[in-house]
Amino acid sequence: MIFSIFCSTLLADTKVLSDTSMQFEPIFSSDKILDRFTKTQNEQSYENYKELIVRYAKQNNLNAMLLAAIIKVESNFDKKAVSATNAIGLMQIKLDQSVSDVYKNIFGRIDLPPIEQLLDPQFNISIGSAYLNLISTKYFKDIKNPQTKEYCIIAAYNAGAGEVLRTFSSNKIEAQTIINNQMPDEVLANLKTKLMNEQGRRYIQKVLDAKNELETKNSTRSPNRDSFIFVNPLNR
Repeated sequence: MIFSIFCSTLLADTKVLSDTSMQFEPIFSSDKILDRFTKTQNEQSYENYKELIVRYAKQNNLNAMLLAAIIKVESNFDKKAVSATNAIGLMQIKLDQSVSDVYKNIFGRIDLPPIEQLLDPQFNISIGSAYLNLISTKYFKDIKNPQTKEYCIIAAYNAGAGEVLRTFSSNKIEAQTIINNQMPDEVLANLKTKLMNEQGRRYIQKVLDAKNELETKNSTRSPNRDSFIFVNPLNR
């Protein structure tokens, strides 16, 4: 995966995509297969980071189990995970210009965060969850169905928002119109078979499986499931 999106800030009102082309790419690592990680010996789990996941899911209007599932697929909850391409931490964030844009938006700073800071679970999740929110509210703001939007956001975290839209049309507006005219299952099938990024095609199902597994486990552990699951996924 290519990690250069654009050089303007993430919340600037500049037009990232023209009607005929899409230039932005994912800001996080494409090297997300778990067997490529450099891992610690300590086993980690959702419970280790539940409080942070719930906090930043709520702050960014995300489904907490979706955020947890992405972390599981990215790093298997290993806060020290580093990929072969130096993607770092729980959400496998890679330092580049686009991370600088996120950093500036969140913290009002123009420099890049130090690598050591990306190994901090709270900071790492704050960056990754803010990016997921940005995908939802800016790149895919015109996608109407919440389930459809969730599928697109999962794919975009790995393959990039531009790549997701190009799966349906080279024109940004037309792509979202096509997506809105399809049922969620049809959109999912198209992403899993037509997305140009092969790893992205596999990634979608990995995250969905992880989300289902986490929901099943946590529904049996807590009688008050809604206390940590936000049921309005990624749709303001």
